[in-house]
Amino acid sequence: MAAAERFGAVEVQRGKRDRGHLIERVRVRDPELLASHLGRPTAPAAAQRVREELLPIAATGEPWVGALLDEMAARWARSEAAYRLTAGRAHAAKEFFTLLASISRQKRAGWTRGPSPRRRQTTRRRSIGMPRGSSSRKCRPLRGMRRSDLIFWRSP
Repeated sequence: MAAAERFGAVEVQRGKRDRGHLIERVRVRDPELLASHLGRPTAPAAAQRVREELLPIAATGEPWVGALLDEMAARWARSEAAYRLTAGRAHAAKEFFTLLASISRQKRAGWTRGPSPRRRQTTRRRSIGMPRGSSSRKCRPLRGMRRSDLIFWRSP
C-alpha cells in the first residue's frame, strides 16, 4: 500500500491520534497508474485485446454476431460479465463465438426441407466440434448457458 502511495496511484488516509497506525481510507487517484504499478491491464485494455482476438471469428458469421461482440466488449470494458463470460475467459468466449458464427451460417444457408430433430442435433454438434455420444452438459461452450439462452437454436 505504501509503495502504491509513493507511486502516486492511491491516497492513504490514516487514523488520528492513537489510531495513527491504522488505515482509515484508501482513495484511488489514477486507476491506470495503479494498474501499471500492479502490472495488470485495465478493463478497457483487456476488453479491446479480447475483442481484437475474437473479431476474425465473428466476421465469419452474420452481422449480428459482430454486433454482439461489440456489445460484449463494451460490457467487458466496464468490468462486467457478458453472457456469463468475462474478458479473462478469452478461450471460452472464442468457443462461444465459434458456435454463434456456425449457427448464423446455417441460418443464412437455410434448410430447404425441415430437418429431423436428430439431424439438427447432429449438425449442431458437428459445427462446434462436439464428439459423438456426449451430451450438452459435457460440452464446454454450452456449460454456462441457460436454457433461455439457447432459444434461438429452435428451427422456425
